[in-house]
Amino acid sequence: NSLPMEIIEQVVDKFLRQIEVQLLARKVTLTVSPEARRWLATTGYDEKYGARPLGRIIQQEIETVLSDELLFGKLEKGGAVRVDLADGKLVFDY
Repeated sequence: NSLPMEIIEQVVDKFLRQIEVQLLARKVTLTVSPEARRWLATTGYDEKYGARPLGRIIQQEIETVLSDELLFGKLEKGGAVRVDLADGKLVFDY
């Protein structure tokens, strides 16, 4: 059976909380808009595989971008980042 969107979004929230905990150690706060959260849920959910691909999508679309900024960019000394959705893509505001 396919999962309801509310459950999928809860799984997204779980993954995002794990990232938030890791970012707190680097003095970075993460805010994800409801639209971006919904995009992650719909993009990462697969009827055949369920919520399993969510982790991969979140890693590709959020963790990879943030890791570059943490190491070499705008979040090197801490800060805040907001993830939103524009034109069907995730956008980051530092």
